[in-house]
Amino acid sequence: MRNWMMVIFSFGALPVVATELEINSAQRLLQQTTDRASVPIGESLDGLAFNDSRGQTYSFGQGHSTAMVFLSVSCPLAKRYTQRLNRLHDQFMNEGVRLFGVFSNREDGAEAVILHADQMGVGFPASRDTNGYLAKQLGAQMTPQVVVVDDEGVRRYRGAIDDNRYEHRVKKKYLHDALAAIVSGDSVVQPETKTMGCSIHFAKP
Repeated sequence: MRNWMMVIFSFGALPVVATELEINSAQRLLQQTTDRASVPIGESLDGLAFNDSRGQTYSFGQGHSTAMVFLSVSCPLAKRYTQRLNRLHDQFMNEGVRLFGVFSNREDGAEAVILHADQMGVGFPASRDTNGYLAKQLGAQMTPQVVVVDDEGVRRYRGAIDDNRYEHRVKKKYLHDALAAIVSGDSVVQPETKTMGCSIHFAKP
């Protein structure tokens, strides 16, 4: 089992209530539209960097494509995707793609993130996004939600991991297809998709 912890140093949802999962009011399922003009697809993120807990610095671009997957300690829908994300990490890690789990909820403290990653068997680096700064820079408002940045630091995809919370019902693998296209040097067919999940609870100013 691989356990990672990262701390972000440097370095968004119209409600549609769903009832298929048992969740409390603080974890209410929402569906986000794709209207995020303030952080458009195609924008360069060159120069944005973050450090892990060991002091290693990561930057967008620099010859590596990066999938930032926004997760939550408490969101039941986000938990369903752990093993799917582990397999994507294993599949693309040798293709120059880095996958990071990002925890931006104000209630997801550093210790809670470490414990969650251990209990869920998260096989990729998990990060505590202090004050939700990274989520705001990338335009994330939900969990699970993913933003993909290519090896030149350009935002290429934002949205859902796939089209169904139940893996055996999945028909469209949005994240897989976006990563495969980027690795092959092709355009991402669907650069933005609607996301369903739990809203990120940002820290109050």
